[in-house]
Amino acid sequence: MTEPTDVLRLYLDDDQEPFKTARPPLRFQFSTLHLADGAHRLRIEAHNGLAGASVREIPFLVRNGVAITCSGIVPNQEIAGQVGLVINAYAGNTEVDFEPSRAETPQPIPTWAWLIFLAIVAWTMFYVLNPQTKPVQAATAGVSSMVGERVYVDVCGKCHGDDGLGAPGLGPARLQDAQMVISPDPTDLVAWVTAGPVPEDPISASGSVGSGRPRMRMLAFGPPRLAPMELVAALNYARTHWGNQAPTIDPVVRRAPAAIREFDEQYVAALQRGHGDLVRLQDMYAREEGRVPRLVRRGLDRVEVDVSSPESIRDTLQAWLSNLREVNSVDLRQAAYAEMEGGRVVYAHGKVTLTVTPRDGSAARAYDGHFVRVYVKELAGLDAAGQPICDPEGHPRSVWRLAFDYATTPMGVGCPPGREGEVCPAVDDGRITYADVQRILASANQRATHAPHGNFWELPYAEFVALTFPYKPVPGATIRMVNLDPTHGVTGAETNLVKALRDGRELFAEVAGQPPVRVDIERMPKGAAPLASADIGRIISWLDHGHPEGGKPRDAGGTPPAVPPGPGPATPPGPANPPGPPTAPAAGDLGFDDVVAILSGLNPKASSAPHGEFWKLPYEKFVALEFPIFSESAKARLVEPGKPDRSNFLRAFRKQPLLIVREDGTEAEYDMGKPMPPKGKGDRPTAEQLAALERWVAAGCPKVRGGGAAPGGTPPAPPATPPAAPPATPPSSPPPPPPPSAPPPPPPPAAAPTGDTAGALDFAGVVAMFEGLAPKAGSAPHGEFWKLPYEKFVALEFPIYAENGKARLVEPGKPERSNILRALEKKPLLVTREDGVEIEYDMGKPMPPKGKGAKPTAAQIEALRAWIAAGCPKTK
Repeated sequence: MTEPTDVLRLYLDDDQEPFKTARPPLRFQFSTLHLADGAHRLRIEAHNGLAGASVREIPFLVRNGVAITCSGIVPNQEIAGQVGLVINAYAGNTEVDFEPSRAETPQPIPTWAWLIFLAIVAWTMFYVLNPQTKPVQAATAGVSSMVGERVYVDVCGKCHGDDGLGAPGLGPARLQDAQMVISPDPTDLVAWVTAGPVPEDPISASGSVGSGRPRMRMLAFGPPRLAPMELVAALNYARTHWGNQAPTIDPVVRRAPAAIREFDEQYVAALQRGHGDLVRLQDMYAREEGRVPRLVRRGLDRVEVDVSSPESIRDTLQAWLSNLREVNSVDLRQAAYAEMEGGRVVYAHGKVTLTVTPRDGSAARAYDGHFVRVYVKELAGLDAAGQPICDPEGHPRSVWRLAFDYATTPMGVGCPPGREGEVCPAVDDGRITYADVQRILASANQRATHAPHGNFWELPYAEFVALTFPYKPVPGATIRMVNLDPTHGVTGAETNLVKALRDGRELFAEVAGQPPVRVDIERMPKGAAPLASADIGRIISWLDHGHPEGGKPRDAGGTPPAVPPGPGPATPPGPANPPGPPTAPAAGDLGFDDVVAILSGLNPKASSAPHGEFWKLPYEKFVALEFPIFSESAKARLVEPGKPDRSNFLRAFRKQPLLIVREDGTEAEYDMGKPMPPKGKGDRPTAEQLAALERWVAAGCPKVRGGGAAPGGTPPAPPATPPAAPPATPPSSPPPPPPPSAPPPPPPPAAAPTGDTAGALDFAGVVAMFEGLAPKAGSAPHGEFWKLPYEKFVALEFPIYAENGKARLVEPGKPERSNILRALEKKPLLVTREDGVEIEYDMGKPMPPKGKGAKPTAAQIEALRAWIAAGCPKTK
């Protein structure tokens, strides 16, 4: 096998073996931590297979050791008696958790500094004792020129060149002086870079939607490929370099401008109106000559919809809405807005939660994603004579329209399988009533007896919608729970009820004779998992539809719990109103087969759980099953016949701590910190199904209907009452937990280290495990973290540019808070912003990204979890 040409080899000092060999150009992080302090030499050899090797040597100095400072004596100074010395030593940026103030020589604090300090304390106390209205501040979205340069060089420069002139043979890749780049109106540039080139055939000859091919080859770099802030920063870089002088896009995180807020409300109302007000929806997309509106819905690996004319957008929305029972809500969050072109163009991006009720009658589904939009102000239209339509005063009338509408929420189009081509009529019975809202809020099984609002979900309807309670931190302030006021922009998503459930931020507190005060509270319910996004979306829909007290409930068993995001199973042809979930057999008429049917009907996924797919076990193994709890070095029993309160699969459904037995024989409670089944791992049982399972356990877990107790079981006990206690705090309660899930982890592959079992890893084993996955992370914020020394690995914090924050790689002893695990399990990262507030940051893609390394097995993840839970030991 011949040696490749164009090879770079890098040597240190007098080493005969290169420490790195690569093809040019080469970019990497050169670590000096393993080098001794002093003079060193980097030798670079380049070979092209033709002439002899080219060699360049670069001398350099390393100083990673401890620096020493001494104040009070200088070289060769004459001294006598006692001399006051101040000596300091510090390791600088090579030290873990280095505190910069340690590099400063301490000095006495002068008197004038004490006086200023006392003045500041007095001024602060004055304002603490005289609270003022909290100002509503607009936070900058964090567009950084440094981020723009980094993204451009790493992502864009490969095709467009560092000089913006474009690489040869790649078509019109020139950015310097390109009209699309330097246009004051950034709409076309935003659409092109976010979603890729515009399709040439939005509707094919067969009538299918979104099947057109792009006019040119270019990837789409909108979310999830790039975070919105990275995208904007790169666009600004191109608009202001190589002589380009276009205005930058500067989004600010704030409430939407009034006109845009009104437009968004009308848009959602049009989606919710019957089968969708298609005429109104079509008119809400750009129509001016020369401007092509575009609707794009993108998944992780594919584009579901990409159409580019008002007519094709209308047909797409019609096909999508025909497959839904209702659009409950389109909730835009953490949104940033930039007004341009004299206020005639508004760029917006942020996060979105779309909640819909499927046509098959199943529970509402919530989909989280990112959105990018460009709104434009256009002429309302032309009259019969071809002149602009004018207002009563004779001025041309303008309206807001969408020129670009991009989101990463799903939008499957068409009627259910087997009914393609039909005009599927809309159904308007998917909305909920006050009784359903009460069930949702009560599902956390909490109490709020001592809170100012009390157990508000237990109030009669009229008292619930009128509830106002005092807000003590602001003298004389009150909070109205359902402060719905569409005329002033307070829609269902903006009410105090929904804000308290979502994150507790910016509720409106009212003070007599003063403007409303925006206050932050703790998310509700306190100390419990957040309410499912789908349930919040259904409450938003209930509020936006006039919060009706009664109506036709969805089913006799109450509102089905929210279904985690993800496409539902294909719905076979059937009646417009299919039956609800299967009812459980009556008390005293359950056998093991009935229990298996209930559990299987929840569609659980348990491939990685320690208990495995327990509902598939034979009866004898089911009732005797004990499964490991690795983080506690303990075991948990699945079911105890005759004892519902001690049966862990029921406790998991009720979101109660598991009862575990440690190796020393002591019993303890283990809080999983989340309801079962986890999000995306199956449906949660209804109250009726949960009560049936409890009756079966209380009866001794009979194998057949009417049979006796399980072997070794106790005599039948009185039927257990399903938990129905209402929640203990304001809105925000998770539905009943679903069944445990996941078979025992498979054995690790041959490539995994021999210590790849729970509890057996040390730091060397962790490093070996990651190296075996062949990861590529040279351009990631965290870099090649598995190559760090142990001390730096466990203390590593890496930047999250899009949120102006940092994320910690691991937290010893806390697997659920360790971002290394959260990334591998597709969970949002825990990020601490510069203001000290902790948030969740959804990367929008699984880790490692496609093509950046192999994904770890379930066994490897469990072994890594056990290592972190054990405190990240350096050695076994």
